[in-house]
Amino acid sequence: MVTRLTAVMTDGPCEPDGVTGLRWAAVGNAAALGQAAAAFCRRHGCDVLPDVHRGHSWARACVTAPALLRAVTAMIGPNVAVESSLLVVKRPECPYVVPAHQDGINDRIVLDPARSVAVWLALSDVGETAGCLQVAAGSHRAGYKPYRRETTGCDLHLAVRDPARFVFTKLPVTAGAAIALDVRTVHRSATNRGPVPRIALNIRYVAPGAVHLRRREPLPVLDVICGNSWSSPPPPRQGRA
Repeated sequence: MVTRLTAVMTDGPCEPDGVTGLRWAAVGNAAALGQAAAAFCRRHGCDVLPDVHRGHSWARACVTAPALLRAVTAMIGPNVAVESSLLVVKRPECPYVVPAHQDGINDRIVLDPARSVAVWLALSDVGETAGCLQVAAGSHRAGYKPYRRETTGCDLHLAVRDPARFVFTKLPVTAGAAIALDVRTVHRSATNRGPVPRIALNIRYVAPGAVHLRRREPLPVLDVICGNSWSSPPPPRQGRA
């Protein structure tokens, strides 16, 4: 039950505010990866791509960036896998709001916040007008919250039911910056009102034992990045441009 999990999972990797800023790549390198991502999206007519790290070399380069992995392993230990990734390209001409939500819970799973961390990577400069990340610092301390389903365009989000009670701080960043979040931290983002696309990659990293199922079904496939404490790790995946 979510209530039991919330009660026993109190310590996370991003105490005390549930948010940590870091740099995972130089501005130019991150922007080049972002342009590769945007070009792929243009060719295929889509702006939201799930689990891109599994089949695309530019995304794999992001999730395995050495500076990023050093920070992640310091937070959750030496055994790290990617549970999921999500590329989001916000184009100025397409209104797209991501409602207030938590990354560590959905209809299928609950992540143990002591063994997981959500990381938001900027693949372009993301200022306030571009719809930068907005974080409710300290919101993780009350655990996972009830959510409702909210649709933005063709995408379904699991939004917290009471977003008005949180105070959000805007976090404008340059390409190559990252924001690590306790998976219970409430966050959101607004429409891009700037002149160029806003490109970001969301990643959920987990350590062994982090994933708890909410119903009877197989555990999700985890893509092991490092460590030797995983049982039957999957074979390495081949990236493509």
